[in-house]
Amino acid sequence: MFNGRIGTGELILLLICVVALRAAYEIIRFLRKKSK
Repeated sequence: MFNGRIGTGELILLLICVVALRAAYEIIRFLRKKSK
């Protein structure tokens, strides 16, 4: 995926992706719990 070295931009982008996925998962779980 990365050719040996990861730049700061890639690291920040990866962190943003992980945070966004976690947030989306939490929101979906909250909405499902609320709808039941």
